[in-house]
This record gives sequence, C-alpha cells and structure tokens, in this order.
Amino acid sequence: MNIRVKRRRGQTLIASICAAVVILLLMLASFEAGNIMYKKAHVQNVADSGALEGGLWYARAMNILALSNKVLAMAFAAGIAESAAGDPEAGLDTVHEVQKMQDMIAGIGDYGLLRPFPNFAAAMVIKNGALNNSMSIPVFNSMDCDPSANMPSFNVRRRYADQELKKALNIRDDDADKFYYTSGSGERVYVDKQYVTIDTRIKNRGDVSEQIMTKNNPLYGTKFLKREMAPDKGAVPLDIVEVSPEHSVLVFTSSKDTGQLLKTSFLKDDGGNEIKPALLTAFSYVAVSGGKLDILDIDGAAYSPKISRVKLPCLDSIAGGGTAGLQKMIGAIGNDLILH
Repeated sequence: MNIRVKRRRGQTLIASICAAVVILLLMLASFEAGNIMYKKAHVQNVADSGALEGGLWYARAMNILALSNKVLAMAFAAGIAESAAGDPEAGLDTVHEVQKMQDMIAGIGDYGLLRPFPNFAAAMVIKNGALNNSMSIPVFNSMDCDPSANMPSFNVRRRYADQELKKALNIRDDDADKFYYTSGSGERVYVDKQYVTIDTRIKNRGDVSEQIMTKNNPLYGTKFLKREMAPDKGAVPLDIVEVSPEHSVLVFTSSKDTGQLLKTSFLKDDGGNEIKPALLTAFSYVAVSGGKLDILDIDGAAYSPKISRVKLPCLDSIAGGGTAGLQKMIGAIGNDLILH
C-alpha cells in the first residue's frame, strides 16, 4: 500500500525572511554606528590638530620673547656703553625699539587692545576647524578663570624697575590697585579696600606670595580676592615676565555632520520621540612648557606644545552665564543629542 505524504512548502521561507530582516537591521545599525564613530574620531582629530596649531604659534611667540629678553639685556649694556661715550640717546632708542617689538608680540602695552600675535594664534585654530568643515573655538590659559580676558593672551607682562624695587623692599602700592572676586554670572565684583586683608605669609594659587581675602563684612562674606594691577603704573620698563606658570590652549570643536548616511532612527526617548545627534563635539588641551623668559637662562627659548589631559575652566567664567548658559543651550537643543 502506498502512503502519500502531504508536503508543506514555504515553512522555512518565513523563518529565513525573519532572520534576514533581523540581520539587515543589525547591519544597518552597525553601519550607522560605524559612520558616527568615524565622524567622531574625525572631529577629535580636528580638535587635536587645532590645539597643536594654536600651541605651536603660542610656543613660537614665547620663544621669541625669551630671545628678545636677552637682546634687550645686550641693548641695555650697549646703551650704558653709549652713555659713557657721550651719546645716551642712541642706546635708549635701541632699547625702546626692542621693547616695542616685545609689546607687539606679547599683546601688551600699546598693543593691549589689538593683541596681533595672540589673535593670530587664535585665528589659526579657527582656520584649522574651517578647513575641516568644523567649528573650533580656542580658549587661552583657561584655568586662570578670568572672564574679563575675552581676548587671547600669552599670559605675560612687562616688568618695571620701580615695581621690582618696591617688591624687594616689601612696599605695596595698594592705593592704585583694585581687588575683586568673580560672581556666578562671570562678572567682576570689586571690593572696597577697607574690607580687604592681605596675608603675605600664605601662598596663593600659582605660588603668588600673598593671600587676599575679604574681612569683617556681611555684604561680601568670606571670599578669596584677586588683585587688579593699575595699568602702566611702572616708571622704568624692563623685560617681559610670566604672569603665571600656565600657558595653554583649550580647543572646543563641533561639527553638524554627524555621519548619519542612512538617516535611520534607532534611538528614542521614553515618549517614543526620535533622538538624533545634533552635534559631534570634541575637546583638546595643549600645554606650552619647557622654556623660561629668564634673561640668565641660556636655553630659555625651549617652549613647545604638548597634548595633555583636558582641563576645563570653571563654569562661572564661561561667557554667557556659566551654568545657566549651559542649561539654556541644552534646552534649546531639545530632543537632539550632543555626542562627545
């Protein structure tokens, strides 16, 4: 007796189609994630290259200042020799020309508003980002947390003979200086001198040999203060010195090209709304070190940039209201996502 078995065609086809759909979705997800990660790595490379670019010009300027200090010392010596020979004006002219060149490079003195070289270094960072279809924003010497320093700076100043003499004799011209602290909105709040106390036995951040604080005042409370030197108070200009040991360039880079080639929506919030990357961001921090502006240091012109661990400035010093400004930015983005 022949028994005919009834065939059921297509049973494995359904399973195969389901498996193919799952595999296709996984491939799309991995492809999209790979695109985003590739773009993220590109943005990080742009931030690193921009920070190195800014740090390189920063280091070059510091090395020029270190060498020019030695030229200035030789100009002073030549001026003394010229004075002894009966022509003091010739030596002084050389000294003034060297100091004028230093002011232009450092962005101080008559060039304090324009700051050509610091702004040029910042422009190189911005240009590097633009050439790579990204936006790069440099912040110089970010850990100083000085919101008033909106323009790039090399963190140097002119030293004056009368100031150094007063410092050696421990004479403070506090009447000409102002004292302030930074508010939560990033603004300077100046404190009346009668409520200021200075303790030279305690070292401040950056090894500044004084600790300035408020005293006995319910209006200000207990706060650490900073000293604002009176501008151009020196009588006899000397060489260029560092304001603090920090010389750094912090670069924030962002790109709207998030790498979503397929425009798929795999990320959703609790309400089922699509979460899509709005920006790809990256930070990079370059420290400029290795040299000294000291006239007696023969190898002082040895400043060089080096990528270091990112150090973010205090939020209160960020233009736009610090933490409040950051919250406004996040609220404006809405359901979009910043990938960092």
